[in-house]
Amino acid sequence: MIRYDAERLADVGRFLNLNISKEKELQEIVDFAAEICGSQIAMVTLMDGEQQYVKFIKGASIDLVDYEDTLCQYTLDQNDLLIIEDTIKDSRLVENPFVKAGPYLRFYAGVPLVSEKGNSIGTLGVFDVESHSLSELQQTMLTSLSEQVTRLLEFDLTLQILKEQYEESTEKASILLTYFQSSSSCHLLMDKNLQLITYNQALADFMFANYQTQITEGINLVDYIQPSFRDEFIDYFNKALAGEFITIERHLTYAQGTVCWSMSYEQALDTSGECFGVSFNATDITRSISNQTHLNQQVDAISKINAIQADELTVHIDQICQEAKKISGLTKTLHIDEFLLLQLAVDELLEKNEKIIQKKINESATKIF
Repeated sequence: MIRYDAERLADVGRFLNLNISKEKELQEIVDFAAEICGSQIAMVTLMDGEQQYVKFIKGASIDLVDYEDTLCQYTLDQNDLLIIEDTIKDSRLVENPFVKAGPYLRFYAGVPLVSEKGNSIGTLGVFDVESHSLSELQQTMLTSLSEQVTRLLEFDLTLQILKEQYEESTEKASILLTYFQSSSSCHLLMDKNLQLITYNQALADFMFANYQTQITEGINLVDYIQPSFRDEFIDYFNKALAGEFITIERHLTYAQGTVCWSMSYEQALDTSGECFGVSFNATDITRSISNQTHLNQQVDAISKINAIQADELTVHIDQICQEAKKISGLTKTLHIDEFLLLQLAVDELLEKNEKIIQKKINESATKIF
């Protein structure tokens, strides 16, 4: 049933939410439709499954009609030009409130508004309180006017979609630009000749601090690479240009000190998938490396302390074992309970010391540098 067709309803919804800019042109079409059809009332409507929304009208004042009370529902069912020359002779309209009561409509002609998706989204209709017919020319003109209405609505819909897409892309671009500029890492984009296309503020600040220069788009980056790293940089650049993704760590020395960089080189592609250069990113990980080195030194120190303590404990345990052995050599003490307990305690100490030594071995094996 066309009234509740899901695809049609979705299409109608797009137009119901449309901000129409061609109001003047659409109103002129409605006025002209009434004139050429010799009818008092004309209107452009959109129809979902429950309501008829009157968007433009001449000769009456109405903006919303229940779907089941409309004459236009039969135009949608027919999906073509519908002419009812005398409404009181049409069995479908016997109980229609607009026929049996004011304004006592007696004539109706309507053409469906068919969207580019092929859905009937509404109608261009003319109404009169007197019954009459339409000539072939009038029918042709009414159909032609309905097509103009659809074209104007589709034009506005296209403009709205383009505007929404533009605003969405602009918002995304703004977010990316904010991230790009606020990042503490150095980001830059080079063309195939190592010339600078764009860069972020972090890179500009670093270059000024270490080279006392303001970089600009178009400069050749080879002039600003550390001589000791230049050949390697160009080699990685060429590999990235060929499609390889490169990640490395390097220590480089500048005027303000040595920096440990985590670097990446990646092929830069345009919207059609063509390579136009290389994206280079460098993150200062000096502090992170320093913290890791300090942590490893602390682990080493703790391990040494544990080793010393374990060695000292082993010495004492050995002494106890030697004394216990001497005592156990005395025949007269073999069956004394206290000395039996002493032997058990010595055995327990030996077992615990063995566990301590094993734990020390395991910790050394799993230590991460």
